[in-house]
Amino acid sequence: INAAGVPVVASMDGFDQATLEMATAVNYFGNLYFIRNMARVMNDGGSITLMASISAHRVAPGNVLYAGAKAATICATQYAALEYAPRRIRTNVIVPGYIETPMMAGLTADKQLQEMFFKEIPLKRTIDAREIANTAFWLATTPSITGISVLIDNGLALRRLPMPEGDATDTYSSLT
Repeated sequence: INAAGVPVVASMDGFDQATLEMATAVNYFGNLYFIRNMARVMNDGGSITLMASISAHRVAPGNVLYAGAKAATICATQYAALEYAPRRIRTNVIVPGYIETPMMAGLTADKQLQEMFFKEIPLKRTIDAREIANTAFWLATTPSITGISVLIDNGLALRRLPMPEGDATDTYSSLT
């Protein structure tokens, strides 16, 4: 399982070459190398699971580099599923919404911001890391599953991402 990721706040007009390279190095290229290198040393019939983000499916202000890299990870997972299928190596990706992690501490610490986010989340809660672990275990132990993206988002994909009033980029950057 590769769950490496780094939040990067940048708009289309607001990133430079160094920020682009840093965002893609960890959030996309890291996943490509992980898949390739794991498959090289893995026994036939193994399982590779990656983490993407709801950002790959829902637009949030100032999130173009992170979201783009996570969307590319989903696509690469599907390609890997086909390429490694002859060896029965399965690749899947978990696409979480807001997990209760240090990266999301800004959301849970600010009650007003939390209320704004929960307004758009049908189940009105963050995701417990154990839910991600249970899903990863399920993917790793079910031999018929490959090339899929599993949304674990408390229903957030059914709605729009929370959009604060004013400069939304500032609100999203406070979460990192």
